[in-house]
This record gives sequence, structure tokens and C-alpha cells, in this order.
Amino acid sequence: MDGSRNTTPEGAVEGFGAALRKLRMERGISAAHLARQLNYSKGHLNNVEKGVKRPSPEFIRACDDALDAHGALLALMPQPRPPRAHPPVRPAQLPPGPTHFVGRDRQLALLEDLRADGEGPLVVVVNGRPGVGKTTLALSWTRRIRDDYPDGVLVADLRGYSPSQPPAEPAEVLEEFLRALGVSPDRVPSTVSGRSALYRSLLDGHRTVVVLDNAVSSAQVRPLLPGATGAVAIVTSRDRLSSLAIHDGAYLVDLDVFTEREAIELLRTVVGPDRVRAHPDAAADVVRRCANLPLAVRVAAERIAARPALTLTDLAADLADESSRLAALAVDDEAPVHAVFSWSYRGLSPAVARMFRTLALHAGPGIGLGAAAALADVSVAEARNSLGRLVIGHLVDEVRHERFRFHDLVRLYAREQVDRDPPAETSAAVHRELVWYLRTVHAASLILGPSNQYFPGEIPATGPPPPALSSYEDAVGWFELELTNIVAATRQAYELGWYELAWQIPHALFEFLHLQQPWSIWENIYRIGLAAAEKAHSRTAEAWMRHGLGLVHLGLRRFPESFTLICEALEIRRADGDIDNQAWGMWALGTLHMETDRIPAAFDGFDEALRLFGQANDDYGQAATLNTIAHLHHRLGDSDKALPLCSEALAIYRASGNRHGEGDALHQLGEVHAALGQLDNALRCLEEALKVRRTTGDSKGEADTLVALAEISHRSGRQGTAREYLEQAVDLFAERGDPRSPRVDRLLAEIPRRPPPEEGDTSGTTARQGR
Repeated sequence: MDGSRNTTPEGAVEGFGAALRKLRMERGISAAHLARQLNYSKGHLNNVEKGVKRPSPEFIRACDDALDAHGALLALMPQPRPPRAHPPVRPAQLPPGPTHFVGRDRQLALLEDLRADGEGPLVVVVNGRPGVGKTTLALSWTRRIRDDYPDGVLVADLRGYSPSQPPAEPAEVLEEFLRALGVSPDRVPSTVSGRSALYRSLLDGHRTVVVLDNAVSSAQVRPLLPGATGAVAIVTSRDRLSSLAIHDGAYLVDLDVFTEREAIELLRTVVGPDRVRAHPDAAADVVRRCANLPLAVRVAAERIAARPALTLTDLAADLADESSRLAALAVDDEAPVHAVFSWSYRGLSPAVARMFRTLALHAGPGIGLGAAAALADVSVAEARNSLGRLVIGHLVDEVRHERFRFHDLVRLYAREQVDRDPPAETSAAVHRELVWYLRTVHAASLILGPSNQYFPGEIPATGPPPPALSSYEDAVGWFELELTNIVAATRQAYELGWYELAWQIPHALFEFLHLQQPWSIWENIYRIGLAAAEKAHSRTAEAWMRHGLGLVHLGLRRFPESFTLICEALEIRRADGDIDNQAWGMWALGTLHMETDRIPAAFDGFDEALRLFGQANDDYGQAATLNTIAHLHHRLGDSDKALPLCSEALAIYRASGNRHGEGDALHQLGEVHAALGQLDNALRCLEEALKVRRTTGDSKGEADTLVALAEISHRSGRQGTAREYLEQAVDLFAERGDPRSPRVDRLLAEIPRRPPPEEGDTSGTTARQGR
């Protein structure tokens, strides 16, 4: 925008700005506070105070009221600009309303900043999902600023998503604009370029607002943009129209759903504060079930307003059922929420529409490219293209790079559409996705435990390949990202009667669960797996699930339940002649006895595990058992016996490339060296263990190693470093939801708290490295 439109030949604008600033400062009010109170941006207020922005009468009245000026500011209101030549006809096409406009303070402030700071004609594209309130924002802002644009307002519905009419042609809209500007029909050029040139010529030198609502593409909008300095064009679209930003200097304003506060405010404005105040919990339920979508909240509010006998509690109950929620968001037999989704859906290509529908079959909260490709039975590249189109149209959200999620009400609409597909097609789509999850979980688990991965049965090699995971960090990161989806997929497999998949997925997940020990998730998914194994009449699968659940109860110190489950698994494995897994059962039984202080039984269990692992040629199992025996000797005060066992376990882990086991052995070796008074060796081993455990994502092991480092640092007199290690450990225990051990509580009491660091103090940084 040309700065000249913000000044006047007279000094009235500057005089008003100076008086406003002086009065504000006398009242002791900051510019930021006053801007918030006025619902204008701080930039707009600053420009008025500097005299470079002409205040509107509405703004002056608001300032006078906010500063209790009693008309002093009104008396300084700058006189209107000198008369200027208007277009032959001054268009005034702004429709009535919208009523009940609430919220959107941030977007309004941004729009005002763009008006204040821009040069040349201002073009703004407000984009967002159906029903998010794009048109409402555009018209409300136009109503606020129209006094600054005395040459008129032009408005056109471009019908980008109309259910009954094709998108408006630029030639058609230009003809309507030209006639609104006083051009007789016989003088309207025949070509789009001719009409556009005449339109821009008529607006040249004039301050006009052009509202282009429901645009479908940049090409549709481009001929309609004014070229005049001082003009404003505001475009609304469900697509981002990035081309307008790249080639035409447009500003893109992304509009999302309301915050809960804004949604409640709209409800309160429509139905009245008393009804909301009487049922605050129900009001919160209503807006939550409307997923804070402005159109849905407005429809729900109108239902309440139109029926005095209907309470918010009644409406919340009506909306509780997902299968009928969209139908409940209707007034007078009209369902506007359903309609706006359908208009966008009908505009999709067949491939993109199929992707949209099949995404509703996904059981988890978000989805990645690979799973989406499996659902739709397309390549990853094709899935990327279709999902990109859905993101541009605001039918799905890209919550992070190539991770996607439905808005809740859009998901319900997509579910309605996919339910119309043949059941055989939807069943095949879900099965493809579940197989993809099994393949990827198995592939990632092989990275975490390459020497320990045994998987019974064949894994199908159909559909999109698993993502490329080449390191511990990649594998752990993928598991952390997908864990909720993996649990949901397992439950979905069980509910659909695919029992083999429902126990195979949790079994393939064992390496990650054993590494990270998310106890509640582990217990949940293995209980589903056990129920599936029983339904599938697979005793081998039952043994896997019972053994895993036994380890969960052991970790949670539920020893009777753990003993029962481990013994049940052992009984099955002995009947099957499964030597290697009998060995793991004996290792678990020995660990259980160790934790319950049945020391002779613990040694017997570990000795039997070592014999069976040797018989099965399982080096990893032998290393794990040697390390656990070393731990037991260390606990009993026999660290001399523990030292060679730790060293042997470490050598086996390193030879097999098992990084998780390497971290365990290094930690145990460090603890043993510390017990023997070899503190330098202990620190070296534990610092190396910390690096390994952080690399492998072993947060439980990392916390244990931090505690050991804190204790050794404390013994060495390095209290600041000791406290820092300890605080990191406490934070990790809290993040994981793990109880603190008595050792941690003792150290918290013994190690003094660190004083606040002085400026320039760099002590204690060693403990922070790597976090």
C-alpha cells in the first residue's frame, strides 16, 4: 500500500496521534494494553500515534471511551479528506451481518498490521477448512475498515464449492463489477483481459475494498484483483492458493477452529449467558463435540436458542453418539455442517476421494504416508499426492511432516462415505494396513535386537514397503511416533476377528517394549494379544503373551501375578520342547526370585537358564544371564565375582552388535567398579553407558545410569555435578511415570541443592551434555 493513503495535507492526523499518545501516557497505560483493550493491533495504534495512519471514527470513539477522555479525542477527529473524484457509481455491496461475531483477535490484529505496513494494493487470502468461518471473518473485517475506503465495496461469491452451480467465471464476475461501477452493458469489453484492464482503470486512484468469497483457484482470482494503490482485496478459499502469494504478493492467513474459550463465547452470545452459566459442563461438552468448529457451534447454539425447553445438557447428550452427530447438527431440517463437507468432497478427483474415504478406516489418531498408502492400495508417491491435495483443501491436517490427522467432524463425514463402499473393499483396506503395521514393527524390531528376534510364522510381503529405518534412533523414533496407532491396530485386528494378526503385532513389538518399558501400554497390548492367542487356539502364542505379561507384572512388582504367568508360559514351552524360550522363562523366574530375595532359587534359575541357552546356542541369552548374575553378586557384596561376569557379557554384546545389551553391561560394570573403589573406571564405564543408552532410546536405563553417576560424583566430592545428574534422573522418572527408588530418595537428601548459577558460570555442563 502507498504510504500516502495514511496521511493528510493538514496536520490533523498528526495532531490527533500526538494527543492520543500524551493522554495514554498520562493515564499510565502501555500501547500494548490499550491495543488489546481496543481490539486493534499494537502496530496500528503506533502508526496512528505517529501520524502515519488515519484513524477511523470507530477507532477514535473507542479510544475516547477507553481513556475516559469525555469527548476530548472526539473533538480532535480529523476532518474528512478533501473531495475526490469517485467512480461513476460508488458500489456498496457489503451484505448485512454477520451477527454474533466473536473471537479471531489474532487474525484481526494481523490484518490490521498488514494494512498499516504494506505498500501497493493489499491482497489477503483467508484459507481454512469448511465451516471454519472464513466468510464471516472477511465480511466482519470489511465492515470494520469500510470507513477508510470511501470509494466503495465490491463483493462476489465465486461459487468455488457450490453444490448446484459451477465456479464463477472471471469474465462473469468482471461484468458484474463493471456494471456496479456504472459501465453500461454496451461498453463492457468482450474479453477477460479487456474487462480486467477496464476494471483496474476505473479503480485506479480510488480506495476500494474487493471481497472475493469462495475462490476455487488462483487463476479464477487473478483477473479480479485490483491494481490500485490503496485498494484492498480479501479472498476466501478452502485451498491455500499459494500461487497468489508467490506471483501476486498475496498474504496467506490460515484460519483454524475456535479455541474452547471462543467457542463458549459464541455459544453464550447466541443462547444467552444465563443458560450457559446454568450448565457450564454441558456447554463445554457441546463445543467439544462440535470440535470447536465455528459453523457446528453456531448450529448447535441455534438449536438451543430456538427451543427454550431444550437444555445444553440435552443437546450434549444428543451429540454424544458419533454415528448421529452430524445429523444432530441441523436446524429446520437443514444440515449445514454436513452440506459444507459434501461440497468439498464432491470436488475431489476419484483417487483423492478414495483416499479421503479410506483414511476414515484408520483406527488411530493420526496416520503416516506408509499406512495411508496401504489403506488406499497405492504407492507411497501416489499417497503423498492425494494427501497433499486433501491438505490444500483443508480436509485433513498435516500435523507434522508427512503425518496427517482428520478434524473430528470431518472424520465422521468421511466415515459416512466409506460405509457406502462394498464391505469386501473396506475389509481388504483395513487388512492391508494391519499387515503393513506388522511388517514395519518387525523390521524396526530387528534393528533394536538383531540377535534376539525370533518370529513364528510368515510375515506377508505385500503392499507398500516399511519406511527406511537404518539406525537405533530411527527405529526408536518410529516406535514412539506410532505406538498409539500400533495399539489401536492391534485392538482393531482383534475386534475384526483377525486373531493371528492381533497377537503377532504385540509379539513383534516386544523388543521396543522391553527396551522402553512403558508398562501400561505393554500390559494393554499384551492382554489383547493373549485374548487373541486364546481365540486362535495357539498355545505357542499364548506362551509369548503370558511370558511378556509376566515381565510387566515383574517390572511393576506384582510378584504373585508375575510368578503365575511366567510359570504358565514355561509349562507350555516345556510341552512344546522349545529350549531357547524355556531358557528365557528360567531367566525371568530367576529375576523374580532375585527381586523377592529368594537368593538360592535365583541362582538355580540363572544356572538353568545358562545351561539351556548354551544348548540352544543363544549367545545373547547367555550374555543377558551373565549380566544379571553379576548384578546379583554385586547386590550381595561379592563384586569380585561380578567383575569377570560383566566383562564376559560386555564382550558378547559387542561381538553381536547388540547396543542395548552393551549399555546394560557397561552400566553393571560401572556399578561393580564403584563398589570395588575404582571410581575412575566406574565413571568411564557409566559415562559410556549413558551415551549408549541415550543413543538407543533406553530412557529407563538412562535414568538408572544418571542415578549411578550422581552417586559416584557425590562420593568424589563433585556436588554440583552430582545434583545435576540426579535432577535429570528425577525428571526422567517423572516423564516415564516410574516410581523413584529408595536410592534416589537417599541421594536427594544427601546431595545439597545447587545455588542459582552466577553470570558466566559454566560449571556443571558435563552432566547436561547429550540431553
